[in-house]
Amino acid sequence: GKSAVYAALKEQRSLPAKAGIVRFEAVAGEFSQHDFGEYTVRYQDQSRERIQFFGSRLKFSRLMRVRLVADQTTETVCHSLVDAFVYFGGMPLICVFDNPKTIVTRRDGKRIQWQETFGHFAAECGFAPHACWPRRPREKGAVENLIGFAQTSFFKAFQFKDRRDLEEKLEHWHRWANDERVSRATGETPRARYMLEAPRLKPMPLDPSGFTLRHTRIVRTDGYVEFGERRYFAGFEHVGQSLTLRVGEREVRLWKATAHVATHARVPLNGR
Repeated sequence: GKSAVYAALKEQRSLPAKAGIVRFEAVAGEFSQHDFGEYTVRYQDQSRERIQFFGSRLKFSRLMRVRLVADQTTETVCHSLVDAFVYFGGMPLICVFDNPKTIVTRRDGKRIQWQETFGHFAAECGFAPHACWPRRPREKGAVENLIGFAQTSFFKAFQFKDRRDLEEKLEHWHRWANDERVSRATGETPRARYMLEAPRLKPMPLDPSGFTLRHTRIVRTDGYVEFGERRYFAGFEHVGQSLTLRVGEREVRLWKATAHVATHARVPLNGR
């Protein structure tokens, strides 16, 4: 009969090797993953708004943080990282990112040139940045899943009266996603596993409310330096020289090496 023939062939044929792919897990406090996402929401008055957000996730515990942002600049990346570290209660050893120009200026294989401001920020914070290989989304699958999860379980699942209502519901969503929902990957709530990870996170050395970012600018012939579509006066004696700008949320400080040059309000009273 055929069954005897099939049984004999099965013994003679070499079985194809199984794919050696397993879920990659990290140890507590080892690394986090970060990325941007977008979604267009429709409010109850039928108006629409394109929402941009920055997602952060600890790999071991799956604890997640979603922050609404206005853009995807380097400054927004740094402020969003500080927000995530405050929410996590500390920093992991490594932070994993994609390869946008706001983070990676140039890449030649494994050799990476970090964007200047981002590189100084990472050094001052004390975490090691890691850029995944281009077109390899599996290298940061945890945060890729977070972006999609936030879109489907929050932005698609709720109706919002306005932007303020969206922000309030986002805070409630964080409590549900981290404290109540059981992760399919770990079989536990992110908060339960976070209790094992929290002691392994490093304290952040920067003041979350007062840290500044470093930028380099050349003084123009009119004595000004430009930053963020605004000009700040440095002095005619510094024309053509390279100055370091320490940019905070409220102030911009100009330095030449270790010498203080000037301090200006980030947004002047006249807006110019």
